[in-house]
Amino acid sequence: MNSSEYVGLHREGNILTITLRREGKRNAVNRQLADALDAALNTLDDDPGLYVGVLGGTECFCAGSDLSSRGDY
Repeated sequence: MNSSEYVGLHREGNILTITLRREGKRNAVNRQLADALDAALNTLDDDPGLYVGVLGGTECFCAGSDLSSRGDY
């Protein structure tokens, strides 16, 4: 499983756990987190051995969009 600075992946059997890792910003979504999350969800979608995806965060789930990212979407 690939993990990145922004998203952690952990596979246990047929379950993929995706953990948001942007604690300093309460996991607010910026371009890098969105791209890493897209890649993680593609991993879940592309692997026929994975049946369930669990999305979570560290310390908190997600504060929403990072308004300080100055529109880098």
